[in-house]
Amino acid sequence: MNSQRMNSNSANHHDRSKHRPSPTVMVTGSSGFIGQRVIRQFSARSTSTIATYYHRLPEALPQVFPVCTDMASPELLLAPLRNVHTVIHLAWEGGLAGSLRTHQQTGSDDVRELLLPDRMSKNLSMMANLISAMEKVGNQRIVFVSAMGASRHAETPFLREKYAAELLLLNSRIKEKIILRPSIVSEAENPDDRFLRAVLRTMKMPLLYPVPRWPVPLCPIHVDDMAREIVGAAENLRDESTIVGEVCGSESYPVDEIFRMTADKFFAGQKLALKGWIGNILTPLFEREGKNEAQYRFHRLRHFLALAQMPTATLASAASSGGADSGKRASFSESLQIAPPLQKREATPTTAPA
Repeated sequence: MNSQRMNSNSANHHDRSKHRPSPTVMVTGSSGFIGQRVIRQFSARSTSTIATYYHRLPEALPQVFPVCTDMASPELLLAPLRNVHTVIHLAWEGGLAGSLRTHQQTGSDDVRELLLPDRMSKNLSMMANLISAMEKVGNQRIVFVSAMGASRHAETPFLREKYAAELLLLNSRIKEKIILRPSIVSEAENPDDRFLRAVLRTMKMPLLYPVPRWPVPLCPIHVDDMAREIVGAAENLRDESTIVGEVCGSESYPVDEIFRMTADKFFAGQKLALKGWIGNILTPLFEREGKNEAQYRFHRLRHFLALAQMPTATLASAASSGGADSGKRASFSESLQIAPPLQKREATPTTAPA
């Protein structure tokens, strides 16, 4: 697929792109959960932005120019990268499950094996192609959104794949490399938020719900705060050539507190929380969706919990990304207060007006 081809159903986007000023930022995955917020903030700043997409066209915004590309080769990325100073890489196939194949998930602990040409996953191939194209064009800066807990010894394939992508970037010739490792990114006021839905799926029984065991508190960060961190990292000038920083919410919560707040908000009456080893065993059974389970295959609780990690000593002292002040970030509990009751939302008639 040619990276220069605009969506044929959006002639106004095509016309605007002919006369666009020299862009300064390119955002991959611009129609995704975080990407939509990022391009909105750049648009509000009147920053000329190339918004690459593949599956879904991003919303039409001033100073945002959509380009359809599948990142299948470096050559497809050369044209949209021209005149771009900073690239924000958000595109990631497979959600929290990643794109590692079965034999890659259970292979050697050496993450470097994932970087061999014949073993690269789709996400790692996209990262390699983007880096190669940026080196050819001479783009100066990249902001890569990884994940907290990414390491060669991570338990989930998603975090191992993110770590391998970090290795690709750190060994590149791009001048300025910024890696942000967020914790759980959530939109608690939205009942359809994927993290909130993962918690709610364990609460289908009328009187009780299980609570998985996890030793580390969760520090969810609101998606809008995460977008501000990304934009700040892209806009601020730095002397360092490489920055790795972890990004968390302003408050931390034990896992059972997250479950309690969710149960109190969305369900009338008291529910009994089953904790300890019993809750740990029952959680994967309670969250199963039967016939509809396939649609949630990327949003399992264990994938979210893997993002709850203790900050490492080296990253705790990393330079601030220059984004939103942590004291001004929306807390999970505050965001949850304005969520509509689940039962009322589901019972609302959806018939079209006469």
